[in-house]
Amino acid sequence: MIDIKEKDKKLIGYSFIDLFAGIGGFHYALTSFGANCVFASEIDEKAAHIYNVNHKTEPFGDITKISETDIPNHDILCAGFPCQAFSISGKQKGFEDTRGTLFFDIARIVDHHKPKVLFLENVKNFIKHDGGNTLKTVVNVIVKMGYNVYYEVLNTSNFGLPQNRERVYIVAFRNDLNSSLFSFPSFIIKSKLTEILENNPEDGKVISREDISIDKDYIPQTNMFGKSEIPNKPIQIGKVNKGGQGERIYHPLGHAITLSAYGGGAGSKTGLYKIEDVIRKLSPRECARLQGFPESFIYPSSISEAHKQFGNSVSINVLQYITQEIINVLEYNEKENTTRFANGKTGIQKRKEIVSKFENWKNNLEARAWLLIMEYELTEIKSVKAVVISGFKTDVQVQITIHLAEAINVENLQVKLVSNLKGFNQIDKRWTDKYVEMWDIPNNITKLIKQYTGELLPSIDEPRDSRRMFIDELSKVSQNKLVN
Repeated sequence: MIDIKEKDKKLIGYSFIDLFAGIGGFHYALTSFGANCVFASEIDEKAAHIYNVNHKTEPFGDITKISETDIPNHDILCAGFPCQAFSISGKQKGFEDTRGTLFFDIARIVDHHKPKVLFLENVKNFIKHDGGNTLKTVVNVIVKMGYNVYYEVLNTSNFGLPQNRERVYIVAFRNDLNSSLFSFPSFIIKSKLTEILENNPEDGKVISREDISIDKDYIPQTNMFGKSEIPNKPIQIGKVNKGGQGERIYHPLGHAITLSAYGGGAGSKTGLYKIEDVIRKLSPRECARLQGFPESFIYPSSISEAHKQFGNSVSINVLQYITQEIINVLEYNEKENTTRFANGKTGIQKRKEIVSKFENWKNNLEARAWLLIMEYELTEIKSVKAVVISGFKTDVQVQITIHLAEAINVENLQVKLVSNLKGFNQIDKRWTDKYVEMWDIPNNITKLIKQYTGELLPSIDEPRDSRRMFIDELSKVSQNKLVN
């Protein structure tokens, strides 16, 4: 577990809930940055007891029996949920499509509370599960509930914990947050198993059998500076019996294999390791360290139960590095909101100026220019009325109503000043059809405009923004059509 300094605890004031909480990996990660846990749920009574012992928070039981209305409001929803297939037939119904699975319970809570961030974890196979349909369904459901979704497979081995553990992490931001800056951490912090080993632990079961065979040794390679190169992965050097699952022996200068809650063989749940000429399993404390739990963590007295709980847990260091990336997005949006608030006073003045210009359109060159751009014949305009529209995210929103002399024909212009560094005016996607009709834009170009503005969802796999397409994501042919 990474020690987070006080100045870096940027989640103070944020709340989170911990679903399928296990023994509290997410709890450690989020609270290390100052967040407050307001609700936890775990159906396994033994795991829930350990959670309460260490976090002083008693988890509620079966989440399927807890109403979303009984769960407190929260900013971040965390869940390491089980991998289950979805049975979808007929029309897609949003999160109702996932009924009968435990993800449905996540979805109904999200749909009710609309937290700012979703932070989920699952096994690597989740991406390929049911031919990819499981992941596709989850992503589509989250998007329909109003979120931008990001996911990636990360290996615990690359985050300073010597365990080969690949998991898929899913992070989703509510649509009103600008999450374009988000990216998963991508670096390698090397480590080796010897860094977390205890000295002859009594609960590190020693294996002594006649069918043990060590068929190779590992000699570390040195670099040009004479330092040993750490392979940052498990190094198999022998086997027990036929070398099946749980029967392989590894070198301590490499990494541990994936801790698991179940599994057979002499090295079940932890794997076997040749440590000082002894073949043994890992102790519960060593397993705790492999998952990033602090030395103060209290685990069950039952070795088998402790191994099971750590095998089911999440790697805290990985969660912490992802949390830092989440914080970067939240901080950016806080600064943006602060800027908008600071601009509020000037925004009021800008509204008044725009209203004044259009009310006096006959004598105001800028207002007349706007009307000409919208292809109005100035001689046909009887009157123009301008009013401020409230309740929009942008700084300036003024509705202009034009009354023509020869017909009762009312058209609305949306004058918007966007809160970005360059202050560009933008096309409001709700009015794309008006522009298309007015300027007689061809259908094939209209589709590109709607993908660009977000009225149509992206047509490519894994876009940078699930709501819209950037121009460099379009084909060269489409780019030329759109620009021309």
